[in-house]
Amino acid sequence: MQLKTADGVVVDVPVDHLKQHSDVLQHLGLVISGITTCNQHFIKTEIDMGRIIGTTDCVKTGRFDEIVYAKREGRPWNTRFVMDREPEPCSHVTIVMKRNGDQYKLLTAYIGRMAEKEPDDMSIRDNLEFMKAKHFWDSHALVWGRQEVVK
Repeated sequence: MQLKTADGVVVDVPVDHLKQHSDVLQHLGLVISGITTCNQHFIKTEIDMGRIIGTTDCVKTGRFDEIVYAKREGRPWNTRFVMDREPEPCSHVTIVMKRNGDQYKLLTAYIGRMAEKEPDDMSIRDNLEFMKAKHFWDSHALVWGRQEVVK
């Protein structure tokens, strides 16, 4: 699927890649059409839709939450999960896309606030990015049972 930004740049949307986030597909046209790329190489942004549009699986955690770690499908590292919690209502969409020639490729999109990379993500470039990831994931987790994990 291909969509266009506010400044007319084509964004290639690999629908099969978004199977874990299929709930966001209905919002992508509106979200992407509101983005002005300014020829940036990489775009990571969060858009408030102004109303609840779904739920987010990424929730803040506290010291009394039960935390487990498991590998999600397609990821070589463990992800932090919280037990006995429900997804939370959300009005935000986050998208990440990268310039690819004269267009962009959507890397990911999901209903939820912007999250940092996971601390074990091998694409982390430096200590600052690692510390931001660690700080974020020390206080957030994905709701257990909502993501496919490796058995």
